[in-house]
Amino acid sequence: QKSTEACTDLQMLERLASDAFADIAELETLVSDLPSAVADLVAAEIAVKRCRANFIDAQRAQRAAAQQPAAPPAPAPAGVPADPPAAPAAAPPAPEALAEVPEAFQRDNFTSLKKWAWDQGQSYVTVYLTIAGLQDQGQVHCAFLTQSFDLRCIDCDGKHYRMAVPNLCEPVLPKQCSVAVKKDSLKLKLKKAAPGDWAGLDDGQKKKDLQHKKLADSGASTAELLKNMYDNADDQTRVDLAKAAIEGQKKRESTWQENM
Repeated sequence: QKSTEACTDLQMLERLASDAFADIAELETLVSDLPSAVADLVAAEIAVKRCRANFIDAQRAQRAAAQQPAAPPAPAPAGVPADPPAAPAAAPPAPEALAEVPEAFQRDNFTSLKKWAWDQGQSYVTVYLTIAGLQDQGQVHCAFLTQSFDLRCIDCDGKHYRMAVPNLCEPVLPKQCSVAVKKDSLKLKLKKAAPGDWAGLDDGQKKKDLQHKKLADSGASTAELLKNMYDNADDQTRVDLAKAAIEGQKKRESTWQENM
């Protein structure tokens, strides 16, 4: 009975791998009809599905090898002491203390700063803001933490402004972050804790990418993956996806009529 169950498992793994490669082939037929920006997204899905298919095939090979009788473990040489017990797990790090805000910057009537630009290098992320009435560093306070910052600007032509990002895309080194003030403008420099590219200033895009990868890893169909891409896309990408879907449908209908 165990041998029958093992064979059934192997057949299931082979079928899953076959289905994954079929999905890859379906996605590859769409790439040529898509705009370049959308084609890049689909190409990424193809890569994810190919990794999944390879993983399933590796599982199949392991399962096949497990059916072979295992050799008994070699006895330990005489006089060799047993392995020492594992060290206890390290205690979790203490929560990060909230930064103290000076009394002058504790206001109730801040206006949220919603217009800003940002760029990045391997070591720093830079945020650019234009603030009418900003004159000097004394009008600015910014509290940096490892995963957030809270910028406050006061007395700018009678107004107070604030930009708080509580969920940066990746950790930063607070002591190496800085604020540079010029007339009517401001520049934040965030020192990355580790070199690399950020998907965005906050972790919104990163969460969408992880959700999409999780969906792909779960064996979702091509239609489900494209729907997820559509739900999380900007307006222009949605237009491109809809246009590509219509063109793909026309091509399939044309092929079907030719084969009649």
